Amino acid sequence: MIMRADAEENRRRLLDVAEDLFARKGIDVTVAEIVAAADVGPPTLYRHFGTKDGLVKALTERRSEVAAANLARALAEPTGWRGLQLALRQSLEMARDNRAVREQRGLAVTPALERMLLFGWRELIDRAHQEGSVRTDFSATDVPYLIAAVAAAARAVGYQPALQERYVTLLMESLRPDPLAPLPGSAPTAEQVHDSFSPSSGNG
Repeated sequence: MIMRADAEENRRRLLDVAEDLFARKGIDVTVAEIVAAADVGPPTLYRHFGTKDGLVKALTERRSEVAAANLARALAEPTGWRGLQLALRQSLEMARDNRAVREQRGLAVTPALERMLLFGWRELIDRAHQEGSVRTDFSATDVPYLIAAVAAAARAVGYQPALQERYVTLLMESLRPDPLAPLPGSAPTAEQVHDSFSPSSGNG
């Protein structure tokens, strides 16, 4: 069924408004706040999404699609090193000062998309390993923890562009080959990453 243009506009506006409110105020934003900001009535929200949880699910799907598209652009870069740089910066953009993402402990994704994202990072890092542009003990499962650390540092300085770029550069340079010493321990497993960053995780 084709959605009428005005109905599609209402749906898009509800998503845009809700995304902004959740980012600024957190996941406890009410339906009343969302529909008031979108200048529609509650029935419009319920017609499109069923419930507030349905709206949150639609926002999650939208952010997941953006994450997948960003990774595809990184994979299209001519080298693994450049792809890693782009993917890191794009991931930090998605982890800006978004209160709802912090409260949910990250971006909820479907298991299939989670596997695809991990596979994409692994492909980038494998390419960089083959080029000899990154240290051989750096793993795709290290990436979510590094992004979380840099995002936390960026929030601490209010996303000052120069400081954020300084620490992105410092992170990238720490991945260069021929380190003075190997990394201690071993890279986390995919299961550990999932448990650490699942929105339902009780950690942190």
